[in-house]
Amino acid sequence: MNPPSLKRLLLTRVVALAGGAALVLLAACGGGSSDSDSTSTAQMRVLNATVEVGAIDVTLDSSDTDETLLASAVASDAVDAYRSVDVLSYAVRLRRAGTLTTLASSASTPSADGSHTIVAHGQEGALALRVLTDDEAEPSAGRAKVRIFNTGSNSAAVDVFLTDDSVSLDAVPPSVSAVNAAAVSNYVDLLQGSYRLRVTARDDRNQVLLDVRALPLADKSVTTVVLQPGAGGVLVSALVLPQKGAPVAYKNTEARVRLVAGLTQNAGVSAEVGATSVNFGLPSPTVGNYTRVAAGAQPITVTVNNALVLGGTADLRAGGEYTLLVYGDAAAPQYRLQSDDNRLPTTSKKAKLRLAHGLAGAGSLTLAKDYSVVVSGIGLGAISEAVQGDSTSASRLEVTSPFQATPLYLNEAAALAESGIYTIFMLGSSSAPVSILRRDR
Repeated sequence: MNPPSLKRLLLTRVVALAGGAALVLLAACGGGSSDSDSTSTAQMRVLNATVEVGAIDVTLDSSDTDETLLASAVASDAVDAYRSVDVLSYAVRLRRAGTLTTLASSASTPSADGSHTIVAHGQEGALALRVLTDDEAEPSAGRAKVRIFNTGSNSAAVDVFLTDDSVSLDAVPPSVSAVNAAAVSNYVDLLQGSYRLRVTARDDRNQVLLDVRALPLADKSVTTVVLQPGAGGVLVSALVLPQKGAPVAYKNTEARVRLVAGLTQNAGVSAEVGATSVNFGLPSPTVGNYTRVAAGAQPITVTVNNALVLGGTADLRAGGEYTLLVYGDAAAPQYRLQSDDNRLPTTSKKAKLRLAHGLAGAGSLTLAKDYSVVVSGIGLGAISEAVQGDSTSASRLEVTSPFQATPLYLNEAAALAESGIYTIFMLGSSSAPVSILRRDR
């Protein structure tokens, strides 16, 4: 039995809409070859693990059949039912629900009598499909099996820890180590029970990307943990998919914030976001590291030289990345919280570069790379968007102001590594500028 022909289903939609009826996806024959009854079959279903894309359609196309709609309007973080398909070589295509524009495609030949999950994943502009095999044998009684699918085109390799809640990461090896972006690990066999799931950057236990306090693994279960990229490109969420059953989403409830102390007179800066200290007594000019904080509406407190206090509130997006830039004269400081796009470049041999302006008295700033303007008109307290360009071993980077004839920053041999993300921070005052080139990823 084949899924219905795409043309036939679209016609059905038109008729249904004209009659005011709801569309129902039927698992009926149609569009297949005349000898399909003698053809081996397999089971396929679709998991929508995309981020901020919405409902999706997935179609199958082969040289022996018309293009057919395998799954229709699969909601975010949901899985469609298994459907029987002929064992053929297919082009698998991903579309936004109800449209004909292909957003991603992949080739797949399901195995005879096998079960498969087509995982649609990624963010807008970086979507992809991966076909997983769902025929892993159940573990013995009292055990559970788990594998990791690191979907993130924006994620580097990760380590995954499944432990008791109170166990320190320093005390144990990873349960699954070095899972590269777009890679699927082997299954690991564990005792059944409730586990604390922590995902870290590879070989960096201090950089926790996700912390789920209670992940249940049932007796004799076979589970795939699908890691999804966060809004800012570094933190991740998890979509936990049983080999038989519906997925459960564990969304990241944190964001990351870093403090940049850019005041004059080497002033010390401290900052709190919500109940979390982002940094304490950071001397100007210094770029601090990212710190995990609670997402959502959070109070912000900035203290200068342990005396002058600034405050406000911000709505932090879950999975987001932010820079808290404190700038200006130490006697009259200002601050600005700005979102950072730390998603990796979308094509190979590229790097991303941005400019942060905390330089009092300099006017708007312009950044040029190899004599070509990258960003311009960046005002005091602003951070430009990250602009994608060629990675190089020795680029000429120049920051200028209309108020000064000579460059405020000049680096004639800046190495911009492939897939690197960089920020040039201009801090202090125009009479004594300080520049810091920081690799953010």
